[in-house]
Amino acid sequence: MWNLQQPKLAVAMKSIVTATRPVRLPTVQAFKLCSIGLAHQKGNEVIPRCNLYRQYFHEHLVSTNHIISA
Repeated sequence: MWNLQQPKLAVAMKSIVTATRPVRLPTVQAFKLCSIGLAHQKGNEVIPRCNLYRQYFHEHLVSTNHIISA
């Protein structure tokens, strides 16, 4: 969660954990999420690195209505 203190990264992560398909993100955000190991790039789209990350971040970013200011 510490890595997602940047609002744009938190919003990007929230979008990939709530999606049922790979998500196209701005290049910089996709690169950062992949670089810190939270996501995996499939072509031009991004998915969570693993199902555990999807569950964890869904719980902390979506289910708890985590406030994200962009």
